Amino acid sequence: MNPTETAIIMATYTDGLTPAVVEHVSENLMYVGYCLDTTTSYESATWMIKRVMTDDKGLQTIFYAGGDKLWNKQWSERKTYKYKPTEAWEE
Repeated sequence: MNPTETAIIMATYTDGLTPAVVEHVSENLMYVGYCLDTTTSYESATWMIKRVMTDDKGLQTIFYAGGDKLWNKQWSERKTYKYKPTEAWEE
């Protein structure tokens, strides 16, 4: 893929476990969006978004929008969020 191209793959998964949208920005960067409802629009604040960065050795680092796994993000705003690793799940 040309680094200036963006590929967005939209699926119909809305189980919250399978990505609904995957955007490959470059070989080293992609955004992955999860939603729970088939009526969710890109502007709805009902998304959980992660950014996956791959280094030159193929190691992937996952960062979450806002540093959390909450379903309160907008897919259309994915490039404006601050991303950081999420805290470990507490029991």
